[in-house]
Amino acid sequence: MQKNDIRNEYDGYWQVIRDAHSDMICSAILPNAMRNILEHFFSFVHKKDKLTNLGDEHHNFRPLLRYISRGSHSDMVNLTDFGDIDVRQFLNIFKEVFIQADYEEHYKRMMKK
Repeated sequence: MQKNDIRNEYDGYWQVIRDAHSDMICSAILPNAMRNILEHFFSFVHKKDKLTNLGDEHHNFRPLLRYISRGSHSDMVNLTDFGDIDVRQFLNIFKEVFIQADYEEHYKRMMKK
């Protein structure tokens, strides 16, 4: 990674997601990165209600929402539980959030695809 690859905190969180796809991170930092991306992005586009509705409408998003909530706001004891998670599953669901919310192009741009 070069010095100019990350321009701000938001880019940094996306770098965590890109690194997770390459198995280059500890899974314990993934929930916080996902939560921050979703909160930052959906607040920025003023569609936070769209994110909430996705959890209500699509049952497969509920595990992701629980995962990012628990992983981002729990004590250190609970962070050890993440060894058994399927990182690929959560990365796929994370991508699907952007697809279902009609922001797939943003996802692709941030993943540098």
